[in-house]
Amino acid sequence: MMSLWKLFERSVQLYHKKTALIEVNRRISFDELWEISCRMGRRLWEEAEEKKQRRVLILARNSIEEIAVFLGCFQTGLIACPVNWRHSAKELEKLLADYPDAVLLSDRKSSELMRQAGAENVLLLEEMDSAWGSGCLKRKDRLDSDRETECLVKEAVLTYGEDKCYFGNGAGPEDIAVQLFTSGSTGTPKEVGHTHGGLMAYLYTYALESRWTAEEIYQTSANLFHLSGLSIILSLLIGSTTVFFDHFDSMEFLQVMEREKSSRVSMIPTLIIRLLQDKRMQEFDFSSVKKIVYGGSPMNEHVVLQAMERFHCQMEQAYGATESCCMAILLPEDHQRAADHVQDRKILRSAGRPLPLVQVRIRQETTGDEGKKEACGEIEVKSPFLCTWDAKKGQYGTADGYHPTGDMGWVDSDGYLYLAGRKHDLIISGGENVYPKEVEDCIAGLTAVEAVCVLGMPEPCWGEMVVACVVRKENVSLSEDEVISWCRQHIAGYKKPKKVVFCDYLPENANGKVSRPLLRKYLEDYIFKK
Repeated sequence: MMSLWKLFERSVQLYHKKTALIEVNRRISFDELWEISCRMGRRLWEEAEEKKQRRVLILARNSIEEIAVFLGCFQTGLIACPVNWRHSAKELEKLLADYPDAVLLSDRKSSELMRQAGAENVLLLEEMDSAWGSGCLKRKDRLDSDRETECLVKEAVLTYGEDKCYFGNGAGPEDIAVQLFTSGSTGTPKEVGHTHGGLMAYLYTYALESRWTAEEIYQTSANLFHLSGLSIILSLLIGSTTVFFDHFDSMEFLQVMEREKSSRVSMIPTLIIRLLQDKRMQEFDFSSVKKIVYGGSPMNEHVVLQAMERFHCQMEQAYGATESCCMAILLPEDHQRAADHVQDRKILRSAGRPLPLVQVRIRQETTGDEGKKEACGEIEVKSPFLCTWDAKKGQYGTADGYHPTGDMGWVDSDGYLYLAGRKHDLIISGGENVYPKEVEDCIAGLTAVEAVCVLGMPEPCWGEMVVACVVRKENVSLSEDEVISWCRQHIAGYKKPKKVVFCDYLPENANGKVSRPLLRKYLEDYIFKK
């Protein structure tokens, strides 16, 4: 049966001595990772058989061990369910209550949180593999040795696909490989399952469109409990070397990038902005970096152009969601044509064009029908790599197989997809629809603005008022009147902010995105308090 494990085995066969993973100062080859994953798979299967449960809930920071657990699950037909380790004990307790028989796995750093959440019989990730200290992992300071350190294999032999290395029932294309959790706008965790077949279709479609090859050295700090973190797994299946971290520290990120000569680097816009503002960045050599992939949200065009000039490499934007994987890409050619004024620079504000095999439509709520091009409505998507529906909560797709993303947007005459903001972030002021992103893009055009977030706050007369929260650049003056006057010149009068609040920073959520709920609470508590 075709599965993600079979694709990983193919990478092992083709690149067996090549470095597969680099975790700051630890590294492991494809051969060694295969061996450890086999042992992890066997241990997990024994636990799952006893509990009669396929799910393995994983509360751990990014590590080589955790990735081996994912692969062990793929091998045996178990479901890897990474959980956000930033949860509070109460949130985690509520989530675990829905899976009383699941195999529970934690690293040492998260074991106390598991205990506080009332979890029992939790496996410790660092103790999962008895042969872990046998030389399988080589530290950076041993790499220059004349003699290559060999991994001692006690249980598995390097005959890929041999029955003795398999445990459990294996997996087929229709079986769920990974279950992620997304809270969306409700705060209630929703399970999102992706099948082996769906992720394989996604791998080939995305890798082809993004020109991702085995020769890449890929670097990311994305967490494995997010869709973006699964790029670590996709990199292994492609056969490229992956450099990853368990957190983002700008200096460490740059030092490792320079040392490992990373060629493909993935970052969310917040991190790119952080690097652009860090004067120490000028001390590092970016010559190995061929492409920076950013996602999570479109980046302001002025920041994109600044990044292209500073990094001297290709830029590529990936737009996606937990339920749908990547849906659209703004390619390096698009960025370059816009920078060279060959194409209208407005495309830098877009999310690019849909991937092959992805169908996108815009549904307008006024009629309930598919909207015409350039008409704003909810973005719905259909593809072979959509998630499986949540059986416990019913189907949350449309009758004809489209998934409502919750994002509002439109498609222009050239097929570029533009985002207007989240559906629940829409501001209705005096009966008029105001999309926060349009106002944010306008305000970001002011050179004195470092960051901006726009949201609606209750207002007796108009229903909601447009409020702009602005972070000024260091040692630069900017007044509320100047912001409002600028907006009056560039957007419709009803869209301009009625109030501008200057902040030292904008709060972020676990994804590194600006947290509107936290910002709204700040406004309610300190600015609009009754």
